[in-house]
This record gives sequence, structure tokens and C-alpha cells, in this order.
Amino acid sequence: MARERYLLHAGEDTIHDPEAEKKAEQSDRTPHGKWDNFWYYHKWHIVIGVAAVLVVVWLTVSTLQTVKPDYTIGMLTQKTYPEAVLDSFSKELAKYGKDLNGDGKVVVQIEQYSLPVQTSSGTDSLPSASSQLQDIQMLQVYQAKFVADLTSGTSMIFITDNESFQHQEKTEQMFSYLDGRTPPEHAADFDNMRIAFEKCPKLAGMDLSYQIDQKTMSQKLTDLMKNYSISLRSYKGTAVDGKQDSYYNASRELFQKLIS
Repeated sequence: MARERYLLHAGEDTIHDPEAEKKAEQSDRTPHGKWDNFWYYHKWHIVIGVAAVLVVVWLTVSTLQTVKPDYTIGMLTQKTYPEAVLDSFSKELAKYGKDLNGDGKVVVQIEQYSLPVQTSSGTDSLPSASSQLQDIQMLQVYQAKFVADLTSGTSMIFITDNESFQHQEKTEQMFSYLDGRTPPEHAADFDNMRIAFEKCPKLAGMDLSYQIDQKTMSQKLTDLMKNYSISLRSYKGTAVDGKQDSYYNASRELFQKLIS
């Protein structure tokens, strides 16, 4: 094998020269020659192996650096907000939570689901929602994530605007009363299932500071998210009942802190 490697680009005369063959064999016995021979026949195995190791290391580091939220709060609205705004809001909410996963910090994640509501006239309740969701694929992503959230019980607390709340409650009856009780079927006392930001001292007093286009902005939560309310999803008797008890109880405790 050393002969083929050594004489790979040699001419016809060199290939059939006994001295050249002897030189190739002698070169192969040196440490440098042994390495050249090994590299020639195994370089692609090494390259592929190193690449695989780097991928594993990258995945491991990414997993270790990924912050796992203690709470996830669903945001079901007609309008989307920049991540910078939601990050600022999340940090304010985290002040009232507990370290549920034992990683030494409290992290709240807000998952927004902007799903336009159709009115009786067949038009979107808020035209701005349609302009923000022109891409039908994005709308499908929101819908899929929202269904997955409800199915798995990812979010026990929801933030809604009036249109989204009423549409969801009338079609799915997904919200509980403020004390956690499940409303009777077709209950329409919506004000017992939600509480406006303005009526929650902690939420009403929040000031959000965030950066957009390298500009630092500061705004009161109630000015930025007008006419929004916060609710607790129904748990008892649902498909997730018994599967997320500790998380539901912790979320309910956070909810009570926010509305008190």
C-alpha cells in the first residue's frame, strides 16, 4: 500500500524503477512515513469522526446552556409583540415566582399565540392582526403551538385581550374561575374568570424597559398592553388533570400573587 501512495503521481519510468520501489518501502518504515501512510488511507474516517465529535460537543453545550423556564405563560391575543418586550415582561413576572426546577434562578417564559378572531361580519376583529400575520404559515405555527400547549398543559396562566378571551371561552370553555373552580357548562360570567391588568396592583405598577433598533424604551405595562386581562386555565376534569398537579399548583400560586 505504501508503494501506491509513494508512486501515486510518478511517471511510468519511476513506477517500474526498482530503486524507486526500494525508496518507497524504506520511507514507509520511518515515523513520518508511517503517519503519511496512515493519513492517506484513513483521513476521511478521521475527518468524519472529528466532525461527529464536534457536533456532539456542540449539542451538549447548547443543552447545558439552554435555560429551562420554571413557568410558561400563554399570551393569546390579536396582536404580536417583539421578543424584547416579552423578555422584559417575563423578568418582571419572575419576581413573584419560585425556582421550581432547582437551577438557582426563577425564569418565566411567555409564549404568544396571535390568532385572529372572526367577527359575525366575517372580518377580523382587529385589522392590524391580519397585517401582522400575512404569512399563513406563521398563523399555522401559532395554531399548532397553541393546541400543543393546551394538550400538554404547558401554560396554566393565560394573558388575553377581550376578543381572544371571549372567542376561546365561547368555543372551548378553557378558563376557570379566579379561585380555580371549574365554571359550569355554558357559563357566561366572564368577569369571574379574568381580571384586568389595571385591577392588579403588581401588574399595573410594572414598567417595562427594552431595546428595539438599539433604542432603549420604557413604558408602563398597562399602556403597552391596554385592555388585557389575566386568567387561569381550567384544570380539574380536563385531559391534563392529574398529570401536572405540582406545576398547576405552583402556577396557581403565582397567579394569586399577581392578582392580589
